[in-house]
Amino acid sequence: MRIAEAIMGYFASQSFRYTLSPNPMPSNPVDTFLFDEQAGFCAHYAGAMAFALRAADIPARLVAGYHGGESLEDNVLQIRQYDAHAWVEVLIDNKWVRYDPTSMAAPSRITRGLEQALLDFGETREQGFLRDFTQSGLITELQTWLRHLDYSWSKWVLGFDANSQRDIFEELLGDLNTTKITVAFLSAFLLVGFILLLYFFPFKHTSNQPQYHRYYLKTLKLLEQKTGIKRNNQSPLAYTQQIAPHLNNETRTIINELNTYYMKVVYQGAIDETVANENMKVQYKTLKHSLN
Repeated sequence: MRIAEAIMGYFASQSFRYTLSPNPMPSNPVDTFLFDEQAGFCAHYAGAMAFALRAADIPARLVAGYHGGESLEDNVLQIRQYDAHAWVEVLIDNKWVRYDPTSMAAPSRITRGLEQALLDFGETREQGFLRDFTQSGLITELQTWLRHLDYSWSKWVLGFDANSQRDIFEELLGDLNTTKITVAFLSAFLLVGFILLLYFFPFKHTSNQPQYHRYYLKTLKLLEQKTGIKRNNQSPLAYTQQIAPHLNNETRTIINELNTYYMKVVYQGAIDETVANENMKVQYKTLKHSLN
């Protein structure tokens, strides 16, 4: 257990970051990940920890499964491919004990899901021109509706036998005939075409992120402009530590206070969102004045 805890502590104390797009590591991937790149997703963290434990003659295994999902209704949880996750189990006193090294580098991946973990490190699951589009309120609502539709179809149509399926169609359309079936399938085809048109047609949307989070991102962007040092995919804490030598004492103090306050709002949840919005706005303006 002592060695397992030490490995977990190593992930927590170093500047590891969570990303779905790590650099290729074709040679010595474990060493490269642990000591050079220090960037990857759950399989990198779990694989490296299992390798290190086995190197110390401690039985360990990598476990793949899912973490997350979305509740559609009572006792129904929808799991998607991007909810896939990996962790480690260590044999201690003849019992398999679970360790999740990803939680040391990206705790929000465990507490709030993949989307939030990526946002914390300046990424999103979608890339390219779909990146902002898929985060719009309308598309989010449409995706939710489609997921419920897919579940209902699987439950009430695909999950029934032929007679049950026919009963449903007859209840909706009356006595079945060729004309009614043709109209039903054409209507479904037009509906799918309309949904695809909405999905790919570009339009402006407002962000659905909390206001305090938007002010925090504006703060990081302001620091990039002031220092000329790009954040890229670094965590906010790692980035502010990097640029600290380029700022005066007053500005460093403001940034440290802002980081501490943001972490308290996001991870402890002890501050009302309205209060958090106003305080982050004030701290943003204070930092802006300090930089000017």
